[in-house]
Amino acid sequence: MKAAAQGFQKIPGSNYFRLKIAYSLLLNKPIEICNIREDSITPGLTEYEISFLKLINAITNGTKFEINKTGTTVRFTPGTITNNYGDEFTFETDPSRAVTYYAEGLIPISMFGKESLNINLEGITNNDIDNSVDSFLSSTVGLLKKLVVGDSPEFKIKKRGVAPNGKGLVFFKIPIITNLAPFDWTDEGKIKRVRGTAFTSKISGTFGTRMITKSKGILMNFLPDVWLVVDSYKDKNLEAISPGYGLSLTAETKEGFFLSSDIINKDNITPEELAEKCTMKFLNELYTSGVVNVN
Repeated sequence: MKAAAQGFQKIPGSNYFRLKIAYSLLLNKPIEICNIREDSITPGLTEYEISFLKLINAITNGTKFEINKTGTTVRFTPGTITNNYGDEFTFETDPSRAVTYYAEGLIPISMFGKESLNINLEGITNNDIDNSVDSFLSSTVGLLKKLVVGDSPEFKIKKRGVAPNGKGLVFFKIPIITNLAPFDWTDEGKIKRVRGTAFTSKISGTFGTRMITKSKGILMNFLPDVWLVVDSYKDKNLEAISPGYGLSLTAETKEGFFLSSDIINKDNITPEELAEKCTMKFLNELYTSGVVNVN
């Protein structure tokens, strides 16, 4: 049945925007997302949501979307998920969100495409809104590996980039699956080890060492298997990158699940203060538990 004949299903509000698009594509149902931030000072779709729609257009064939003049309504007609027919390509993301915002939105869509998705996402890799690329690699990709049988997903951090310049780059491969079998993920298991990355960009690597020393001093009170590393990103063209530093911590359970937390410096706090804040946030994440990371 043609989309025009069956009409558009109205879904109000801007919340869960990526999931609404995934819902439309997977069920092949045209949708109309209306009342998007109508009462806001800045009504309508944001730049990163429009950018996400452009990304979806790049990995599908026949997809159409229409945005009204105020941006408060978008009509989305789903096409076929081709994943660019398996060919590798690069997509520049909007600088207001991290590349993980786009990567998370791609997972429930690209897993059911015609070919595996091979994409380079260019933009911000670490910010104070989205999960960092380190947390995404350890927790989300780790969870994805439990769903995919055969081919394995890949996520490679090629270049780091923080606001405002960005210029980060990651490679993300999402294999396709034919179906989802029932699973039970109610038992996350006990924590057996902690891994982490302290990153610096255009800043002395000693900042990373200071973060690790402070964080390990707290974590070693709970378990002995703690291994944290420093990733000091440098670029020959220093003007192309922005300064910043942050910490990402991940716990692995005996059942093979991962829980992560991360923080990037945004308030000009010391590396020790940042490490303590991140570690306490991480311990609270472990206390609330769950096999699916909600950070």
